[in-house]
Amino acid sequence: MKIALGAAKGLNYLHENNIIHRDMRSSNILVTHDHKPLLGDFGLARTQQGELDHSLENRLVGTFGYLAPEYVESGKASTKTDVYSFGVVLLELITGLKSIDKKLEERSLIAWARPLLKKRKYPDLIDPRILDSHDFHQLFWMVQVAERCLRKDPDRRLSMDKSEWPEVQERLHVHKGINITLAIPYSYVH
Repeated sequence: MKIALGAAKGLNYLHENNIIHRDMRSSNILVTHDHKPLLGDFGLARTQQGELDHSLENRLVGTFGYLAPEYVESGKASTKTDVYSFGVVLLELITGLKSIDKKLEERSLIAWARPLLKKRKYPDLIDPRILDSHDFHQLFWMVQVAERCLRKDPDRRLSMDKSEWPEVQERLHVHKGINITLAIPYSYVH
């Protein structure tokens, strides 16, 4: 939860300052020696002039498995494409799987998770290694945040702006007395 909340805070800061990260992914979340998450790799980041400005590229940039559908179709990046990528990161934290994982055979994490999200089968998404030892309600809220980030329609997606930020903070907040260590895929640790 601490990693998810820290990454969300980082995105909130960027978006408040009209910056689109454009490569939000697990390996771009750095963790300090005292377990504080920081966003890294701003090589693809761009400024956005106002809410309606979408950075248009001649080529797609970012990482396969994290790209929002509208960005793949149009090449237009926005804060909502970052939010979609953040939803993929949340799913990785919740499931213990990578965005493209051999365990999922030929499917991406999103293709595997979308039917479960649609049917609200949240327990089926949670990595069994963390299900029994952590607060279920906290994990449930985290899945709901991921679901809202991953909506196909960017206008219906969660926003990291001032209007929705308090709700994101509350849902990802680690409550006092609850120690949650999420299953991060091994390849992200080393």
